[in-house]
Amino acid sequence: MVWGARSSFSVFYLAILKEFGWSRASTALIFSLFIFTYGLISPLSGWLIDRFGPRKIISVGAIVLGLGAFACSQANKVWHLYAFWGFIGAVGVSLSGLVPHATVVTRWFSRKRGTALGIISSGLGAGSLLVIIVQYLINTVGWRFTYNLMGAIIIGVILPLAALFQRSEAKDKGLLPDGDATGTIDSITKSKSDAHILVIDKEWISKEWTLVRAMRSYRLWALFSCFFFFHGVAVAFLLAHQVAYVVDVGYSPIFAASIFSLYGITQTIGQAFGFINDRIGWERGYSLSCILSLIGIFCIFLIKDTTNSWLLYAYGIFIGIGSGLMIPAVTGAATDLFQGRHFGAIYGFITFGFGVGGGISSWLGGYLFDRFGNYKLNFAISMLSICIACCGIWIAGPRKVIVRRG
Repeated sequence: MVWGARSSFSVFYLAILKEFGWSRASTALIFSLFIFTYGLISPLSGWLIDRFGPRKIISVGAIVLGLGAFACSQANKVWHLYAFWGFIGAVGVSLSGLVPHATVVTRWFSRKRGTALGIISSGLGAGSLLVIIVQYLINTVGWRFTYNLMGAIIIGVILPLAALFQRSEAKDKGLLPDGDATGTIDSITKSKSDAHILVIDKEWISKEWTLVRAMRSYRLWALFSCFFFFHGVAVAFLLAHQVAYVVDVGYSPIFAASIFSLYGITQTIGQAFGFINDRIGWERGYSLSCILSLIGIFCIFLIKDTTNSWLLYAYGIFIGIGSGLMIPAVTGAATDLFQGRHFGAIYGFITFGFGVGGGISSWLGGYLFDRFGNYKLNFAISMLSICIACCGIWIAGPRKVIVRRG
């Protein structure tokens, strides 16, 4: 639900451009501010989860996100949307989205962490399926009413689910991590004898990692770069501009939204295959996601008109599966390297890389379009960024600390 609201901006973007006639750069800046604020708040979100638990924080996030959507329906000036969606909406997503849920899941699973992260991450891809529904609603009842409906659904669904069912750790329900019937795995250091986990660097694992301490490690910055270049520079640009690009080529808005939904379906598939990381390691899993994403972006780069629609389908499939595999790999690597009671804040800082990169690329996509009349340079930048991100996971080297053996 949260990721669907975040992803929906690409179709609201077209409707807002049509009504107000603002430049693409100034309108895309709404999403840039959103991504930057999301990333900026993520370390705080992680710290709040560490301190107060998911029930309170995710509930508050749902309320804030819903109120931001309600406020957007009343916007008449571009600065209104900067404030209502670029700031308020972003705070809501940060408090109720990926960082809180990933932090909680790493406490519930140790041996099966890659699989568990893949399953919850598939919710991000599934949320993208809501985009075609949002496009239909915009066509039918207008973008303002659609924002109101979105706000009501977010508060009505997420708030009670979080308040009733979220728990910080397995022991809060009298359970053990991984669903084990006996024994306990309170920390990764107690997993040394586990047949599935081999600790290589015991000195690294024995440290209690705080955010300040982690910031002095090159490994944190390497993972930061993974989010910055892949999910930030490359994917955030696509999320903001892909529907507009497909419409510019000559397709209808509803067809463009359907390609986004295909992306959501295949992203869900990619994220559900997060268990691959448990078998081949975080580095190889992330590298696979980079290769598939590069193929997808190259396909959309080749499109010049409506005669080769198969390239759009290929784009949706490859970029979806590729970006889907990405989040479980980076999150799992971060957990193995920095697991502990401060992990929420550390992981929140890593995702700030997405905020910085996405804040730049979403606006830059609009600016370069206004200047050159196309998105070709942005696609080239995206492909280069993914190559750089792939280097980051190998530099972080979680395999040098912990080896997971299927």
